Amino acid sequence: MQKIIRNKWLREPGASFERAQILKHDIHPEGLNVDRIRFLEPGCIKHSSNGGNLISILKGTAKLILEKQHSKPFELEKGVHLYIPPSEESLLEAVPGTEILRVASPSPSQARGKKLLIRNEAFLSACASGSQSYRWVLTPQYLSRRIFLYHDQILISKSGHPVSWFRTSMFDVVGLPKNEDGDSVFKMSYNSRTEFNVCYDVKGKAKVRMAKHPYKDRGQLWHPWEKIDKETTYKLDEVAG
Repeated sequence: MQKIIRNKWLREPGASFERAQILKHDIHPEGLNVDRIRFLEPGCIKHSSNGGNLISILKGTAKLILEKQHSKPFELEKGVHLYIPPSEESLLEAVPGTEILRVASPSPSQARGKKLLIRNEAFLSACASGSQSYRWVLTPQYLSRRIFLYHDQILISKSGHPVSWFRTSMFDVVGLPKNEDGDSVFKMSYNSRTEFNVCYDVKGKAKVRMAKHPYKDRGQLWHPWEKIDKETTYKLDEVAG
């Protein structure tokens, strides 16, 4: 599997938006479809009841219309994240310049959530206090907005594991401990065997590399450094164990 996935934007004839497909449910081990959509004209996207949808508003504004309900549309802005269960047929209307990130299950069997969930980063930030950060964890060079956690009723992977959803920012590495090559780096490890990190708010120069098996504290072997920007996804994939 590719370690780095670069966006390839395609626009279908007559469509008001273009789309970059990142993951496919029948190829990647998560068993989910992941894509980014950006609107070039005013338009809408209909989400059917075939599976659950996890949506993040990256730029712009949109309206969510639930077809089974007669309430006013939900007004969505940058920093709003929502889970739409299979039971809800919905319409997302967006203005030009709006960009969304969507994770969709191919069938209801991978959508454990039965209720609509909407969370706003501004509200999650306000939940933090001096001693307890709750869903907003801040360290000097790493900011993680914990939007949907493993116990939230949203999607599950093909292997049956709950899907979490974070909005993470990493800042410069100045002052961080140096690795064996003498470079200051931010080092991460994951408990799961598969992890995709969609980058969409990258400024400056950034790069990532993956460790090779076997993992060890000294003399670790690495894959080459790869450049990442706001048009890339870097992916950890160890389905072979």
